[in-house]
Amino acid sequence: MSSSLTNQLTVSKIRLFSFFIGLALILLIIASYGVLWYHKGFLFTPTPYQPSPMVAAQRKSEEELTPKNVKLDMKSLMSTIGSKIDYSPRSIPKQEELVEIDTLLSNVLRRRISMAIKSPCWYAMFKPEIYADVYKTCQFTKVFSEFKTMFDNLWLDYEEHLRSANSGKFHLRCLPYFYIIGQPMCGTEDMFQRLRLHPEIQYNIISEPNYWTWRGFGQGFEHEGVFVENIPPKDYLNLFDLSARMIHDSFENRAKYPKGPKILTGEASPTIMSWNNHAWSEFYNGWQNGEPKFMTIDFINLITPAAKFIAILRNPIERLYFEYMNSVREIKTPEDFHQNVQESLQTFHSCLSVATLRNCVYNDSYTDPTFLTNLKLGIYVVFLKDWLTVFPKERILIVRLEDYRVNLKAEFKKILTFLDADPFSEQLEEELIQIPIPSHLQSADKLPQKILPSTRQLLYEFYHPFNDKLANLLDNKGFVWNGSS
Repeated sequence: MSSSLTNQLTVSKIRLFSFFIGLALILLIIASYGVLWYHKGFLFTPTPYQPSPMVAAQRKSEEELTPKNVKLDMKSLMSTIGSKIDYSPRSIPKQEELVEIDTLLSNVLRRRISMAIKSPCWYAMFKPEIYADVYKTCQFTKVFSEFKTMFDNLWLDYEEHLRSANSGKFHLRCLPYFYIIGQPMCGTEDMFQRLRLHPEIQYNIISEPNYWTWRGFGQGFEHEGVFVENIPPKDYLNLFDLSARMIHDSFENRAKYPKGPKILTGEASPTIMSWNNHAWSEFYNGWQNGEPKFMTIDFINLITPAAKFIAILRNPIERLYFEYMNSVREIKTPEDFHQNVQESLQTFHSCLSVATLRNCVYNDSYTDPTFLTNLKLGIYVVFLKDWLTVFPKERILIVRLEDYRVNLKAEFKKILTFLDADPFSEQLEEELIQIPIPSHLQSADKLPQKILPSTRQLLYEFYHPFNDKLANLLDNKGFVWNGSS
């Protein structure tokens, strides 16, 4: 019995000893994981919805803003930019190439424009068997429900507004006479809505269809739970049918519609200038030496070579900050903005170290979709240099948002002169200036959460050489944006 008790005590001691050894090993493993996390971050890559420690933590000093794995060397970055900022203009694709790669676009939209009409319009054969459901099947009505009522009303007496000839009936189709281009948070929408006060421009019904950059070319999108695949050219033409009807009716009754032939068609998709140009290249497999061969501007020039463009630009630092503050991010603070800026500058530097400037601006393989694209949108000179390979300077009017918001009268006089439109009446001009400038177009100094001085300095250093090139290109030192204005 004594021997049995001794054996039990021995087993208990062994178990207790094993327990403590196991516990010590567990604690050692936990401690080593903690050290590893401290040096390397998460052991597992966080999902897009999992906040990282840097986001969740309270960041109170700028030294803590940059993650351990980001080593931003501004001196090296600026040296790299200096070595890449001058480059040869892009090669323009031949018209035959453009026609060949998109015969549908060319056949539907490339028409003989009527010289009697200011806007690019033409009469096309109306075939009831084809156009019986022209508006019912229009993809834009799926996205913008308000169009359905307008299209229903247009269809009620559609045939009464056709031109008759021996060969049949014809309806007037139109494309934009002008485009307002720019970047997000630069004021394209505001300018378009103010222009719609003008009697020659009021019949344009949508400001940002974004047809040329993705909606027309198989890049599906979702709007309020409705998924739309791609929008055919005829649906894009439908957007200008109200203007087309007013122009057509003026030929039938000039006394009733005296301004008909002078009606201007237009739109204001900010994406046209630069955003999502890659859709064309991906759709047509058109990358050449790492840069886009086919661009939006090539196809617009093919279809409407006499189009006019108004580009509205703002200080790229303020544009970037307002876009960040108007994003859907859960956390939006000056400190978080600073962190994103540093990470994006480092990523851009990594790209520029191995590729051309145009490649890094257009190629999304180096893009953090949540922020870096936004940083690149402020490199205006790269985009405008590409535009000027296709369109002459006299067809592109560049407006600074900083001038626009303080002197609407003067800026709209320039705009209407550029469009060859009549000036605003005194009454409409007064109405124009009574509409307040939206808050997102105001100076960033008016925001409750202001940009950190260190962040502004980083971005000023980054954008300055590009702004300087832009100012020289446009012969206007205002585009250097030395201050906030």
